Amino acid sequence: LDLTDDQDVLADVHIGIGGNAKVIRLHTGYTNATISGDVYLLEGTEGYFDVNVNDSDGVLTISGPITDDGNGPGLDKNGAGTLVLTGENTYGNGDNSRVYAGTVQVGDGGTSGTLGNGKFLIQNATLALNRSDGVAYAQDLTFAGSSSTMRAIIGTNEMSGGTENLDVSGLATWTADAGAELNINENGGSGSNIGLSSNPTLTLSGAGNGSIDRYIASGGANALVVKDGTGTWTLNKAYTSANGWTAIGGEGNVGLVISNGTLAVGATDALPYGTDRGNIRIESAGTLNLDGADTIIHGLVGSGTVEITGATDRTMSVGNYSPGTNTFSGVIQDTGTGVLSVRKRGDAIQ
Repeated sequence: LDLTDDQDVLADVHIGIGGNAKVIRLHTGYTNATISGDVYLLEGTEGYFDVNVNDSDGVLTISGPITDDGNGPGLDKNGAGTLVLTGENTYGNGDNSRVYAGTVQVGDGGTSGTLGNGKFLIQNATLALNRSDGVAYAQDLTFAGSSSTMRAIIGTNEMSGGTENLDVSGLATWTADAGAELNINENGGSGSNIGLSSNPTLTLSGAGNGSIDRYIASGGANALVVKDGTGTWTLNKAYTSANGWTAIGGEGNVGLVISNGTLAVGATDALPYGTDRGNIRIESAGTLNLDGADTIIHGLVGSGTVEITGATDRTMSVGNYSPGTNTFSGVIQDTGTGVLSVRKRGDAIQ
């Protein structure tokens, strides 16, 4: 089905999936089209529902529901443009979905739109969340490639995932626009980690706020977590010796960077410390807020700010097991009525 500018398909669209041919396409040179009718995916198990929006400023909106026969294909999104989903979608019961380029956007600023079922791979592409009401998403997500993004545009977005980990392979950014929230919640199942692999960097960004209620773990010592953007992200998961921050950064290396905005601690032991955990670097525009809990830090370097602003006394313990000498030249302050105490532990020089 080839679409052109300002075309609105009002009739229902029936698609038989036989192979991986592109089935809906907004061509180069066209920037806006809509499918208002229902989209039915007729075939059971083979092929993909392939959507191509060629131009980077192209927008294809599917406002009708996309459904399948109960064992239907996933979505393949290609092209630099944006696919907007504002219907109540139930496709993807039989196969995974893959976003290889451009953006798949759920909602258009209102209160309708769903992502569909099954697992989703976001590879060098963007998953955008744009519903004004509070929405919980239960899809298993994998972020791969050199630039993959999950963006909360508006509203409070709760990403709980399905039964597996949220995986990051390569470079990924999770960001919330001003006024929006992006919360990564525990799913209650066995897959409650954020799994980092293949020399990954996970950046928590945006002018809005976010939170993480999962363990962060890696299979290799080169993993890095970065807090960027002017908003606040809060770590609410207390790790144990077997879970959380495993191999992030690696012994004596930087595993967590606060380059801008605020990273807040919401639970004791939410930050990396102990064998195989990396140091924390706070850059000049970054702040580590400890109002939520006492904390232990593997090693502290940089020139930013460590603070509490509330009425509760807190203790920060530093230097746990980290080899060598760690130098922090920034500010440690308590600007509220509570007292922030600093305790040295471990063999390293801090």
